[in-house]
Amino acid sequence: RDPPRPDHRHPTLEGAASVFTIRTGDTSPPIRATLADLDGPVSLAGATIRAVCRKRGAAALLFDKPPVVIDEAQGVLEVQWAEDGSETAAPGIYELEFEVTRAGDVQTFPTQGPVIVRIDPDLDYGIAAA
Repeated sequence: RDPPRPDHRHPTLEGAASVFTIRTGDTSPPIRATLADLDGPVSLAGATIRAVCRKRGAAALLFDKPPVVIDEAQGVLEVQWAEDGSETAAPGIYELEFEVTRAGDVQTFPTQGPVIVRIDPDLDYGIAAA
């Protein structure tokens, strides 16, 4: 028997986690997601994709950048963190969405609420060794 299908477009995070967690200053792992609708994975062929992230409740964006497409036909992509650790410097709860534009039409994933990204403090981030 097939598992139940979601009733909205959603990104499925690697490992089926509902919240992506990373530590302050870390630059890995990237956020890997699969964009899907009721018919299955969404092809990203010919699409322009934006990954947009902001701290919950903030007006300013943490980033607005293209993700790396891993598997175009299966809708798999990755959001890679800035190499200098600046995007994970501030702990907190962040909201992430993917905007897919094809032939002038824009689809946002997920359609119900954002992907939650939690940046937890690292015990030694920004502290000089004694």
